Amino acid sequence: MIRKKVNLVGGKKMGSNGVVFKGDLEGLIIILDDQLDFSELITELEQKFEQAGKFFNDDLIARIKLGARSLSITEKKRLVEVFKKQLDLSVIEFINDETDFEATQQEDTLLIKRTIRSGQSVSFAGNIVIQGDVNPSAEVIAGGDIVVMGVIRGIAHCGANGKRDATISAFRLEPTQLRIANQISRAPDGFVSSPDTPEIAYIKDGQIEIDYLRK
Repeated sequence: MIRKKVNLVGGKKMGSNGVVFKGDLEGLIIILDDQLDFSELITELEQKFEQAGKFFNDDLIARIKLGARSLSITEKKRLVEVFKKQLDLSVIEFINDETDFEATQQEDTLLIKRTIRSGQSVSFAGNIVIQGDVNPSAEVIAGGDIVVMGVIRGIAHCGANGKRDATISAFRLEPTQLRIANQISRAPDGFVSSPDTPEIAYIKDGQIEIDYLRK
C-alpha cells in the first residue's frame, strides 16, 4: 500500500504555540491547543495556513487533534469553514482525547469532494457525504448516515455509535462489507450485477437490507 508523504520544512514540524502542523505516513496532523481561546485559535490557524502558502501536497488528507477540547456544532462549522479554503486539503477526522465520536457532533455532516482511495480510512462523528467513490480496501466510518455519490466497493460502517436507524446510500452498492450499528453484511460470493439506480442499505427486522432509492 502506497502512503502519501508529507514534506516537512527543514525536517521539523511547522507551527508553534496554539496550532502545530506535522506529518506522518497517513498525511497531515493538525494539533490544536485545547487551552487556547477558540477565537484566538481560529486566528492563529488562519495565520498558519497563510504562512504555509503552497506548502501542502496536492490532495492531502488531514486529521485534527483537539486534545481535551469539546467543540459545539457552531465551533465545528467555523473550523470547517477555515479548512474549506484550503483547496488541496481534505479533513477526514476530528480526534478528541475522550472519544472519537462526540455526542455534540452527531448531527453534523462532513463533505468530502474526492474519491476515497484504496487503503485510506475516513471516520467522522456525524454524517459523511462523499462526492466520489469508495475504492476497494478503503473504509468509511460514520456515527450517522453515509451518502456516496458514486460506487462503494470498500467497507462502509454507518451508525458506528449504535444508531440503528442510520443508512448507507450510494449510486451503486458493491461493498466488501456493510455495517450498520452492530449489524454486518458481507458481499456475496461470485459476480452480482448492480442496477443502474441509486441504492440504500438499512436495518429491517434485525438484518441489513438493500433497496432502490426512490423519490
